[in-house]
Amino acid sequence: MKSIWAATPIVLVYWASGIALNYSNASFLHAAPFPSLLVAFQMGVSAVLVQPAKCLAPDAPGTSPDAVGILLRVVPASLLLTASMVFENMAHSALSVGVFHLVVCANPAVMYLMSCCAGIDDFAVPKLQALVIIFIGAAVAGGSISGATPMGLLLGIISQLGDCGNVLLLAVLLSVNGLRLDPFKVMSYYAAVSALCLVAVGFTMEWPEDVSAAQAKFLEEVGFGALLLNAANAFVMQLSILILIYRTDPVTAMVFSLIRGMVMDAFGALAFGQPVTIEELIGDLFAVVGVQVFNLVRPNPEDFGSLSLLLGGLLRSAQGLVFEVSTAQQNPAAKAKANKKAFNTVLDDELDLELHPVVQMVGARPSPAKRDSTSEALSMMGSTRTEFFQIGDRNDMQGSHGPQPEVFL
Repeated sequence: MKSIWAATPIVLVYWASGIALNYSNASFLHAAPFPSLLVAFQMGVSAVLVQPAKCLAPDAPGTSPDAVGILLRVVPASLLLTASMVFENMAHSALSVGVFHLVVCANPAVMYLMSCCAGIDDFAVPKLQALVIIFIGAAVAGGSISGATPMGLLLGIISQLGDCGNVLLLAVLLSVNGLRLDPFKVMSYYAAVSALCLVAVGFTMEWPEDVSAAQAKFLEEVGFGALLLNAANAFVMQLSILILIYRTDPVTAMVFSLIRGMVMDAFGALAFGQPVTIEELIGDLFAVVGVQVFNLVRPNPEDFGSLSLLLGGLLRSAQGLVFEVSTAQQNPAAKAKANKKAFNTVLDDELDLELHPVVQMVGARPSPAKRDSTSEALSMMGSTRTEFFQIGDRNDMQGSHGPQPEVFL
């Protein structure tokens, strides 16, 4: 399993397009407060733009699932996206920004528990602990309990479950444990179905009484060209999310989605001079440390079962960042496992050589490949030959008995 930072180019595209989309959506909704209709238009344009992009996907081996099998998973994902948006808008009106941020901070941990229940991931306490560290850091950076109401919290939790369920179903389509479809094919179905669901909600809940007045105001303040550019940017963001899930897993995608909010706050502070408190700096730093902890424990959580092992992993990670320590040096457990495997290979070969005279009595000539494998294993072990216990050369092991004569019939 690769490091989550291997997907950094996709993450940067996701962050850049997502931040730009947040700012443009805010200006659009100020002119026309119809969020469901706006996202429906974005999804409709994405369904059109993905068609020529599908040629970039390689031919998948084996039999591809039929359209009915794909829709059985895409339709629930689109419905959950629609429900998440509706309840999120309701939660925003009932909760303060800080309280809603607290609910969103728990998305990676909730996503991980749902992935374990769905069989996409295996439960491990170190992974959950790393996600809790991210939650604490993000909560300190922007969370608040002021303005919390029971109804608002309920709406926020329903929105959270809908968002996580949507990503989980997309992961079922994209992950190795699921259908393993390419992101372009999933996007072609997902965008079209989501657009239909959101249009239905928009006509039901958001359709203005005076359509001509709303249209004139929108065209005057925004314009159709800016709307198309916004939809194209939304297509890039949605596709980057699917690629990120495809390249990593749904939990990692949720982690980067949460970190995107911190990056947007940093961008706002640098570009627009928004004030930043010391609590936000400490929380962001703590969350970044949590992301790196998650990156360490994600491949082999059993190697970080104690605090000392976790601190040692963080130390090796810092050493690799500063001094370019090799991967083998950063992971001594993997190195020891490789050495043990090499030692077992050498031991088997030496036992075969000890039994070699018996083989020679029936006229079998020793295989040079066996000798080569022994020397290769010894060279792989290098200076660590004595790590388990001293192994001498072949002539040393024969000792006082002297070299065995080779007799061939």
